[in-house]
Order: sequence, then C-alpha cells, then structure tokens
Amino acid sequence: MARDKERTKARIIDAVGGLLTRSGFRAVGVNAVAEAAGVDKVLIYRYFGGLAGLLETVADEPDLWPTVDAVLAEAGIDEGGRDHGGTLAEAVAPLLIAYMRLLGRRPAALEAVAWGVAEQNPLSDALARRRNEWGNDVAGRVFRGRKAPADRDIQAVLCVLLGAVDHLMALSRLGVSFNGIELGTDGGLGRIEDAVAVLVHGALGGVIPGADPGVRPGPG
Repeated sequence: MARDKERTKARIIDAVGGLLTRSGFRAVGVNAVAEAAGVDKVLIYRYFGGLAGLLETVADEPDLWPTVDAVLAEAGIDEGGRDHGGTLAEAVAPLLIAYMRLLGRRPAALEAVAWGVAEQNPLSDALARRRNEWGNDVAGRVFRGRKAPADRDIQAVLCVLLGAVDHLMALSRLGVSFNGIELGTDGGLGRIEDAVAVLVHGALGGVIPGADPGVRPGPG
C-alpha cells in the first residue's frame, strides 16, 4: 500500500513537470494535474495538501532545478570547488555559463522561471529559497578565499547576471529574438555565453585572493 502511494505521488509530481514542458505554466492547476496523472484530484489534497504543497514538493525535485554538484561538474570544477583559476572571475564565468546550459536543458525549469516573473506562486517561492541555499553552497565551496575590492558588491553583481541569464533563457524557450539576437539558436546562445564571460571579467576581474567574498567594507 505504501509503495502504491509513493508511485501515485511520483506520477502526480511528474504530471506537473509534463504540463510545464508541454503546455506552459498557465496550464498547471489541480484539475489539469489530476487528469495528466490519471488520478482523482482528491489525492492531490490528501498527499500534498493542495496545489501549493504540490508545487513546493516539485521545487525540491533534483530534475527540475540544476543542483550545485551538476553545475560544478558541467563547469569542470570538482565537488570541493577546486580546479578553477585563481581569481573569482575565473571561477564565476564558467559557473554561470554551466548554469545557463543546464537551465536550457530543463524546459520545465524555464517555465518555472517565466511563471515566477509573471506572478508570485508557491513554486517560485520555493525555488527562491532553493536559490538562496544554492548561493550559500557555492559561496562556501567555490568563492572561499576570495573577496571583493572595496568598490565591488559581488552579491549585487551576481544578482544582475543571474537575473539576466534567467530572463534570457526563459525567452529562449519561445525561440524569440531579443535585441537582435536569436535566443532559440545555438549561435545566439553562444553569443550570450561569450557576453557573460566578458561581463564577469569586467566586473570581477580585479577580485584578489583574500577573505570571504561579498563582504563590503564598513564606513570610513
């Protein structure tokens, strides 16, 4: 019986990802999920407490959002955060590009990003919490031993860059052109990757070995 319950829960969770991928975030609702999973909608309330609880569970699925380990592997950095260059820029640029590539392989994640831009929802709230945990993990494993000069706010720089990557990758799912760049093509995304590297090195290239990153100096 317990095994049947877990199988049913997995089908419901998978149905959310399928709806996001096939039909977009506006298609996600209790009735649509139940129909896609082939279950009575009462089970969504019984097992997850409703749509909000279901979406929070979906946010914890490793296949939805790129994990830190997956991004490190894609970037060629070992799990301990080593095997990258000595400057922060030389670590951040491949990480952002790896994150961008992995996000592009997850259409359900791109829909989740688009949904969070359109409106606040339980999935975007849960993913925001995961982003904070993700950022803390990366800071501890990769940014360790580096700090920003007095005039750099690494947290704000990364906020801008990650926001831009999320937005452009969400648009790439639509196959549209943005500022003359075809985001739905390998060539267009390659140009974005090159731009990310240029911006990272321009903004953080002066970061030198030191203490914790992102710590801003006090007044005076």
